[in-house]
Amino acid sequence: MNTTETRIVVVGSGVAGTIATIGLMRKVHKRNKIHITLVDKKEYFEYHGTWTLRTLVNSQFFGATHIDKFNAKGLKKNNHELTVLGGHKMVALDTAQQTITVEDAKSQAQQILPYHHLILATGASYTDMPAIKPSWEDRTLAARNQTFKTFSEQIKHAKHILIVGGGSVGVEMLGEISDTYPNKRITLVHSKDRLLERATADANKYVQNWVEAQNKLRGEKEKITIILNDSVLKSKTSETVKGQAIEDVGLVLYTTGPRPNTEGFDTMGIALDVQVDKYLRVNGHSNIYALGDINNTKEEKSAASARMQAKWLSATLKLIIANDKLKSPKTLELKPYENQKFAQLISLGTKKGIVINSEKILMAGKFPTTMKSYMEKNVLVGLITKPDGFMNKALY
Repeated sequence: MNTTETRIVVVGSGVAGTIATIGLMRKVHKRNKIHITLVDKKEYFEYHGTWTLRTLVNSQFFGATHIDKFNAKGLKKNNHELTVLGGHKMVALDTAQQTITVEDAKSQAQQILPYHHLILATGASYTDMPAIKPSWEDRTLAARNQTFKTFSEQIKHAKHILIVGGGSVGVEMLGEISDTYPNKRITLVHSKDRLLERATADANKYVQNWVEAQNKLRGEKEKITIILNDSVLKSKTSETVKGQAIEDVGLVLYTTGPRPNTEGFDTMGIALDVQVDKYLRVNGHSNIYALGDINNTKEEKSAASARMQAKWLSATLKLIIANDKLKSPKTLELKPYENQKFAQLISLGTKKGIVINSEKILMAGKFPTTMKSYMEKNVLVGLITKPDGFMNKALY
C-alpha cells in the first residue's frame, strides 16, 4: 500500500464504530496522519436504546435519537481525514492485499478500500423482531421512519399483545406499551425462572411489584400477565409450551436473543461467531479488530461495553500508529483489554426505572428512567453533533 498516511476502515456506525472513529481522530497526533473511512449500511445515525422502543410504540417520537447525516466535518480533528460512506455494505475482504470491497445500495457500484487497520463493528439484530434495529431495507431515514409508523400502528390496534422474552428489551418494551396504552392487555412469557435473570433477583421483584401496581389500575380484561419458566412456539401462540392458554393475541413481539450481524463473514475468511484475542483482534488476523455485539468477550453486550471497547481500541491504536511511524519501530508491550462489569439501567416507561447490577438495585424510581432518556437523547446522540462538548469527551 503506497501511502504515507495510516488508512483505517471502520465498518459499522453504531456506538462502537462511531466512538472508535471519534477517539482515533482526537487521540492520534496530527503528525501521524490518518485517514478513516466509516462504512455503514445506513445513511443516518441511530442510537439504539429506550428511545428506539418508545418510538416503536409511538412513532411521533421519531427523530429523538436519529441524525439525518453524519457531521463528517465536525467529527474530524487534528488535520486527519474522514470519509463517510452511508448506504454501503462490505461485500468482500482481501486480507492478503489488505482491502475491503464495499457496494453502494443505490448504484450497486463497488469500490475497493485499502486499510492498515480494519475495525468491524457491525452490531446485532433481532431475527424475529427486525424493527428493533435498522435493516438493509431501512438504510434511508424515510424508510426507517416508515418502519416505525407501521410497527406503532400494529401496537395501537392490537387489543392483546404477547411479548416473548423477559430480558432487558422485553421488560422495557412492556414498560413502554403500558405507559402509552394503560388499558391494553399484555402478556409476557419468559423461559427463565425470573425476569432480568442476569441481574440481581431484586430486579425481578421490583418489576413484578410494578406490574401488580399497574394491574390495580386496570380492568379485569386489561391485565398484565407474567408467565415464567415457559415459552411459546411460533407455530402456536394461543398457548404456551406447557399448555397455559393465551387468548385473543393480536400481536406477538419476540425480544429474545439478538444475533450478531456477521452474515457473509465466513465467505471472507472470518468465522460467523467472531473470536477475538485479549487485544480484540480477530483470531488469525493481526490488524483486524472486532468490537461490540459481534465479538466473544465475556461481558454483557450493551452500549456501555461497546463504548469501553472502542475507547480502549482507539487508545491502543494511537500507540501502534505512533510506533509504526518511527524510523526504528520498537517492540510494544500493549495492555490487554479487560472485561468489565457495568450497571444496567432499565426503564419501565417514562415514570419508573431501576439501576441494577448482579448484586443489588442501586437506584429506583423516576430518576433512572429520566436520566437514561436524557443521556440517550442529548449526550450519546450529541456525541455526533458536538463531539468536543464537555460531557462528550469522557465517552471516548
